[in-house]
Amino acid sequence: MYVLIPAEHLNVWASRYTTPAEFPRLVRLLLWAELRTPRVINFPADEAVRYQGYDGQLDNATTKAGLPEGLSVWELGTNRDIKAKADEDYEKRTKNSVGIDRASTTFVFATPRTWPGKAAWAQARSDEKFWRRVLAFDAEDLLQWMEHSPAVAVWFGRLTGLTPRGVRDLQGSLEDYRLATQPAFDPAGALIGRQLQVESMIRILTSDPTAIELEAANREEAEAFVGACITTLPQDQQDPQWARALCVDDSDALRQVAATGEQFLLIVGEGASPLPANARKHTIVRVVPPGKGSAAAIVLADPKMRQLIDWVERQGALIAMRHCGGAMTRQEALSVCDARTCAQDHRPPLGLSLKLRLRWLRPCWWGLGIPAIARIKRLWHLCQGQTTHGLRPQSDHGRSVPIHS
Repeated sequence: MYVLIPAEHLNVWASRYTTPAEFPRLVRLLLWAELRTPRVINFPADEAVRYQGYDGQLDNATTKAGLPEGLSVWELGTNRDIKAKADEDYEKRTKNSVGIDRASTTFVFATPRTWPGKAAWAQARSDEKFWRRVLAFDAEDLLQWMEHSPAVAVWFGRLTGLTPRGVRDLQGSLEDYRLATQPAFDPAGALIGRQLQVESMIRILTSDPTAIELEAANREEAEAFVGACITTLPQDQQDPQWARALCVDDSDALRQVAATGEQFLLIVGEGASPLPANARKHTIVRVVPPGKGSAAAIVLADPKMRQLIDWVERQGALIAMRHCGGAMTRQEALSVCDARTCAQDHRPPLGLSLKLRLRWLRPCWWGLGIPAIARIKRLWHLCQGQTTHGLRPQSDHGRSVPIHS
């Protein structure tokens, strides 16, 4: 598998002070990727690790990849003394199972460290007959699950600074998109005026594997759109999508990912062509330039100025609108913007002072048709109080850079 994460890397990661809060998410994503349709997966992460109760619960109808069938309760440990932590958690939960029927429940201990004695420990504890079964998983098990879950492997590689070439996790790409401006840009902006397209994408995400074309100005916009669609799902439906979603940059990576498993969500560009035969096992979203898609393609519509202003107001980012030293109403702002819709090189009238203080209005609209560019550029210049045209908002290096319509 091209996502090569050595066991030593997991052991080093286990010693980080952030790992106890991150480890439950890794387990949760791996379980979603392996099992697809469990009855229950609950592994609180981040601040929620401080809550009382088990570190995780899984209720699965079948056994797969060594995972237990039925209800299992999980305790997670990142401690260097693995056995001491496992014994402590086992004895605590055996003494007080917090309302769980031990006779019908499997107890699981998991660690991101390599634990050669896991099998012997689990067998000895199972022989005590306090629980239905006792299992233990360590770094080697996690790595084997990652080999079948490239999206999770890429997510973990990104988390630990070990990112493979040719693939990116969609959740990470959406986060890059969000943080590319200051203040951060709300990805919901990628959905403005695109309700029909959102509904179509949601149907694709929640249906059997298929292939669809997505007409967008660029890969960044397309990935942000798909990622933002996922964020509209209920929280318990988002993790299964993130656990299988990858952005694939070239044909070699696509072939390797497609051969790894089934039912991944793969966002590919024109460079990842042609599709391999086993691509039919996955949901493929192929990004194509505007006007280049088939009749069945999802076309990302240009946002309208009024929709944009409404969204800005809902975000609470329209802090101040000033006109000649006095307050400007929303209607006046609309009139000013609309009056200059296509006037890319028209400067505001002398004496007009308008600042919307919307520094993060950027990404997905650059590169659209000239009328859309003009509308967004006009709003951007008004937001910044600019009188120099031909600039786009902050780049990854924090500077404004030229654009060409």
